Amino acid sequence: MKIAFSTLGCPDWTLDQILACAEDNGYEGLELRGLQRELFLPKAPALAPSERAGVRRRFEDIGCPIVCVSSSAKFTSTEQAERDKNVDEVRAFATLGADLGARLIRVFGGTLEPGQTIEELLPTMAEAGRRAAEAAQEAGLTVVIETHDAFCRGRDLARVVEAVAHEAFQSLWDIHHPLAHGESVTETMAALGPSLRHVHTKDARTVEGKRAYCLFGEGELPIAEILRALKAHGYGGWLSLEWEKMWHPEIAEPEVALPHYARTMRRLLSEVG
Repeated sequence: MKIAFSTLGCPDWTLDQILACAEDNGYEGLELRGLQRELFLPKAPALAPSERAGVRRRFEDIGCPIVCVSSSAKFTSTEQAERDKNVDEVRAFATLGADLGARLIRVFGGTLEPGQTIEELLPTMAEAGRRAAEAAQEAGLTVVIETHDAFCRGRDLARVVEAVAHEAFQSLWDIHHPLAHGESVTETMAALGPSLRHVHTKDARTVEGKRAYCLFGEGELPIAEILRALKAHGYGGWLSLEWEKMWHPEIAEPEVALPHYARTMRRLLSEVG
């Protein structure tokens, strides 16, 4: 297992700052989720087509390749035009990812309208997901759908992966969301194990009855249990810190959180062997 971080945690940093942090803290991978608050990465000026080869080289030269480009695409809309728009987003991210040397594109399932069920949406989600997977595969990438929104539990996300039934459409385990929705580590691992390609890490504690994000290893999430489960499964992919500074400005600055994660995760990985 290798450590990475998402740029969601440093929304105002330039590529130079991101590169320096990665190098100084021995990160082994970078996940791009926005750059200087531009979430649609193909439009980020620093990632213009003419700049991508140079950006790729800079990160590969320090041993920290760009491993995932994270989109906002989702597939629960009942409107064909909206699903088409999201597939087009995956296609744009696939081109970007291929240029940067990434192998993964993160997507979401999406939310449900009142009264909707996952069951009734599966056929249209599967059709859109399959087209997204085909677009990614043509560029040499794999789509990973995250435990998020209406699909926070592994057992619900696995239904989408199974319905899409494409080798380039796999799963991403955000370790916080299934636990927050009452699913155990064992249950999530059993549901996602066969399709698991990427992991988002974070930690949280209960403050005044609500979950609040905190520095990694200082919260209530069963981190050691999760790492043991991943090890037992044979997972050898990325453990990418998703420090949600973009959405939660009150949490610690990236200058604190990102070095802390690198130190803490290395120690925890050593302890689990």
